[in-house]
Amino acid sequence: VGVSVATACVVVDDASVAPFLDRVEALGGPLLLLPNHPSSIDSALAPHGWLTGALGFQVDIAVAALRLVCSGALERRPGLQVILANLGGVLPFVTERLDQYWHRVPAGTRDLPVPPVEALRRFYFETASGDARAIRLAADVIGIDRLVFGSDYPSFDMARAVHNVRGSGLSEDAGEQVLRGNAQPLI
Repeated sequence: VGVSVATACVVVDDASVAPFLDRVEALGGPLLLLPNHPSSIDSALAPHGWLTGALGFQVDIAVAALRLVCSGALERRPGLQVILANLGGVLPFVTERLDQYWHRVPAGTRDLPVPPVEALRRFYFETASGDARAIRLAADVIGIDRLVFGSDYPSFDMARAVHNVRGSGLSEDAGEQVLRGNAQPLI
């Protein structure tokens, strides 16, 4: 059983959230980071409200995840299991850019001890709303072992979600790992 935190309303690495993160870690269940209204970039997307779900939430998830790893919140909680909804938003698509900028910063001023793509492997990436090609990219960039199945039902059709995992070009065994196997340690 996961716990949902509205990323636009809560700064997940704020000191006031620390007791909550500590409690989730102590309980041993996963924390699901799932965006909710309003998106932190709603004003930039106005007046096109449909872009909140299509893009705004994807940015919010990425920001929340990066704040958790860069602040050390996850490092201080090695047992905390975090699932990022929607394939981690935009993260799989910008890992090379994140790593390049991380390498450019002098080592003494980095707030992340390992390259971003390595830090992102602390998360599980849930496949809901993921185009089959995006699922394949996430598997290639983050690792097949970090993907867990999700459908975002009832917003999206369950059959579509399964079809996207199976149509991602992963081997049958890897597909089953995403559909079932990777979630087993989280429950």
